[in-house]
Amino acid sequence: MASASMPLSTAVALKAYGRKSAVGPRTVAVVAVVAVLFPLAWVIRVAVRPTEAYVRNPNGIGGGFTLGNFASAWRQGLLGPALLHTLYTVPLGAVLATLVAAFAGYGFAKLRVPFRRFLLGFVILAIAIPIPSIIIPLFNEGLDIGYTNNYIGLSIVCAALYGSWGTFFLYGQYKGLPDALIDSAHMDGAHELGIFFRIAVPLVAPSIATVLALNVILQWSNILLQLVLLPTSTKQTIMVSVSALGGQYTAATPIVAAGYLEAAAPLLLIYALSQRFIRRGMFAGALNE
Repeated sequence: MASASMPLSTAVALKAYGRKSAVGPRTVAVVAVVAVLFPLAWVIRVAVRPTEAYVRNPNGIGGGFTLGNFASAWRQGLLGPALLHTLYTVPLGAVLATLVAAFAGYGFAKLRVPFRRFLLGFVILAIAIPIPSIIIPLFNEGLDIGYTNNYIGLSIVCAALYGSWGTFFLYGQYKGLPDALIDSAHMDGAHELGIFFRIAVPLVAPSIATVLALNVILQWSNILLQLVLLPTSTKQTIMVSVSALGGQYTAATPIVAAGYLEAAAPLLLIYALSQRFIRRGMFAGALNE
């Protein structure tokens, strides 16, 4: 029954309008999902096709089914050692970049930092600089200093390059924390590190987890830095090894596709596990006030 303050015709019209207005966003969402999932589904189909069937008809979807391509990619691409090399660099680089972002973001948001706006401008500039434009100076500097062909050196470089976006992101999250909360802690005699670890970090923990997860994903998939700063073939990461596999076995596309899926599987797992934190972290700043 319609409300006493609203005629029945108006209620029906509003309900119909609500259904119509939802069609557009739903259509866009469906198109976006198809645009993302179709290429992934196609790569999966190519990865499980026998090589002979793929060579006969590259655009087909039939021709049999095999999981042997995954074993071949793992063996021929030496993906086992490459995975270990990746684990030597990416977790440390992601943690360092997240620590830099957590401390710097809090400092810019809640401390009296001289020339804060000027320095924030440099942070934004660092985000905007494309890595390919500075890769040669990074390589030459690495030869002089000694971080080229070094796992820890690559982690430190990644922390420096990826700490900027996390700093700016967490700056917004810390900025949303009430100043009265920080002032009350100061009045109670808390020191700055205590306020940071006991008040600020717990309140923005989902956002920090988001920065950590995205740093892992970004650093894992950055082939250029890994290729240039770890030039020795015995230190190649898994993404570089898979790319090399594609250059060596251009006729065996199913094996290459299987290798890319194996290299991307940890990223999909990380994203699935961190989805809840990413959603909470993205909206944390709006809910802090």
